[in-house]
Amino acid sequence: MDELRLINATPLEKEMLEYADYIGRETTNECESTAETCADMVSSAPTIDPESLPPHWRKSEETPPKKKDGDVLGSVFAVAYHRNIRNGIWLASNMPWHIVADCPEMYPLWMPLPKLPDLPTPERRCMLGND
Repeated sequence: MDELRLINATPLEKEMLEYADYIGRETTNECESTAETCADMVSSAPTIDPESLPPHWRKSEETPPKKKDGDVLGSVFAVAYHRNIRNGIWLASNMPWHIVADCPEMYPLWMPLPKLPDLPTPERRCMLGND
C-alpha cells in the first residue's frame, strides 16, 4: 500500500452512491469490474493539502509539540490556567514548544501557529537613530 493521503470523501461518496444505483439497474455479476471502478474513484479523488485544514487543539500529554511544530521562533499556541486569589481563567498565548512539551500539566492544550503568507519587505524608514 502506498503512502497515506487525505481525500475529500463527500463527492466520492456521492459518486459511489450514483454508481451503486447504476449497478442496481444493470443485471450484471461483474464484481471484479465493480471493485476496480470503485478503486479508480478513490485513486482519482482529489488530494487535500493538510496545510489547508484548520488547525486543531492537541492534548500535550498525548501528543507533545516537537521542534518542527513551532514557528520560526519555535512558538506554538498553548492554553494555560491562570488563577488569582479568588478565581482563575483559561488563557491562550504563544509559548516556546519545549516549555509546552516539558509542562503538559501547566499547558494541557496546544496547536501549531498558522504559517504567515509571503509578505513584501517593508521599505526602510528612519527610526530615530535605531537604524
